[in-house]
Amino acid sequence: MDNDIEIIKPDYELGMKFDFYSIKAKGVDWKNIYKRNCLLLKYDFIEQGSMSDFEYFKVTRARPKFDYYVIKDGIPIGGAEITRCSDGYTDIAYARIEEGYRGCGYGERLIAYVCDELLKDNTIKGVMMDDVSVGRVTSKIGIKLGFYFVDDDILLKENKNYIKNILNK
Repeated sequence: MDNDIEIIKPDYELGMKFDFYSIKAKGVDWKNIYKRNCLLLKYDFIEQGSMSDFEYFKVTRARPKFDYYVIKDGIPIGGAEITRCSDGYTDIAYARIEEGYRGCGYGERLIAYVCDELLKDNTIKGVMMDDVSVGRVTSKIGIKLGFYFVDDDILLKENKNYIKNILNK
């Protein structure tokens, strides 16, 4: 496997920088979107004042978009959001590769990396994914990586480390 991308779990500051860079690179008018959302949802609006655009961006967001980012040539091209469920499972709630980079295997590498990282934790029973993708791409990737269906659109990969942990108690 070539090393043309890097997959990282950044700290808060770096995750926000990735998000800010992505929004600026796409030309998104995020300040107007923020103002409209405040009006629609009846949230208090935060004024920018003397804050830099990046500082203002940070205070108008709760957290970085992803828990893991795919970086190519220093540019974020996708990522995955993870949710720890109360039943001991972890869900890859959202995984995305930017449109111009799809079909290159980056999504598969992202999901494989995230699973490997998550399944090192022997308190996690398994990793789940919902497949809402066009053409069932997520299912194809999941099956290739050892997931199986537990429902029509839900895939699971059990954590062998969790099972060993239970047996050794």
